[in-house]
Amino acid sequence: MLTWYAASPERRGFLETVQEFRYIIEPEAAALASMRRTDSQMEAISKACQEMGAAPTLSERTAADTRFHLAILHAAGNELLLPLGALIDSVLEGLFVFVTREVNDLRHAQDLHEEIERCIRQQRPEAARQAVRELLSNTDEIIATRVAEGSKRFDIPA
Repeated sequence: MLTWYAASPERRGFLETVQEFRYIIEPEAAALASMRRTDSQMEAISKACQEMGAAPTLSERTAADTRFHLAILHAAGNELLLPLGALIDSVLEGLFVFVTREVNDLRHAQDLHEEIERCIRQQRPEAARQAVRELLSNTDEIIATRVAEGSKRFDIPA
C-alpha cells in the first residue's frame, strides 16, 4: 500500500504525512535517547551515522540513514516506540532514497545527522530536539522544491 501511495498523484500529500509523523515522534525520541541511551546504544547510533557518511552507494547510504533513526528510537527507551520500527523502516527508507537522490549537498545532510548524534552523545535533550527539527525542516524544503518541480523518482523499496 505504501508503494501505491508514494507513486500516486497525491505524492506530496504522502510525503507531508510522513514528515508530520516524523515531527511528532523523532524530536522527542532524540531527547529521550540523549537522557536514556546506554553506551552500546550510543555506539549503534554513532556507527550508523559514520556509515552513512562513508557509504559509497545510494542504497548503502539510505540503509545507514534508516539504521541511524531506528537506533535513536531504540535508545529512547520507550517500549511503545519499538513497534513503530517496522513502519518507520519501510517509510523512511523510501523517503531517504527520494531525498538523497534529489540533494546535491550530501555534506549538509551529513552535518545535520552528525549534530543529532553529537547532542545525544553529549546528553543534551533540548539540543537533540532542535537538531532533529533542523533535519526535518531541511527535508521539508527538499520535498517542497522537488515535488513542485515534478520529480518522479520517489519510490519505496519493496
